[in-house]
Amino acid sequence: MRKIIILFCLVSCFCWSQKKASIIKEKAKNTKYISLDSLKVLFEYNNKILHNSVSVKTASKIIYPFLKVLKNQKEIRQIRNEDLSDLKLFEVYNISKLIRYVHARNRSLDSTFYYHEKITRCSIPSTFMYMRIN
Repeated sequence: MRKIIILFCLVSCFCWSQKKASIIKEKAKNTKYISLDSLKVLFEYNNKILHNSVSVKTASKIIYPFLKVLKNQKEIRQIRNEDLSDLKLFEVYNISKLIRYVHARNRSLDSTFYYHEKITRCSIPSTFMYMRIN
């Protein structure tokens, strides 16, 4: 019995002496360069999934992360002084998919108007708006 009590005291002291983990979690920002061909493959894969009948929740889980990737890639390409027109084209197509598959189904007009304004603020020439990504 004495050994059990001593063992319990040692274990409890050991557990109390450990440092507590930090509560604040920092998200690592992806700073890797992704080529346009890779982004195009991701875009086509997401489109194939979205063309099947998916729920609003699944569609938002597909579209929002890709928009975050595009945002990071825009920042990386701005630092490198590269052309952003292709990324803006991907962004416009994905925002339109977001409106169609998520916000229009939920009938959330505020979000639909917000993203519509975001598309119109995007400085893409009108010739790009009618192009198809093949």
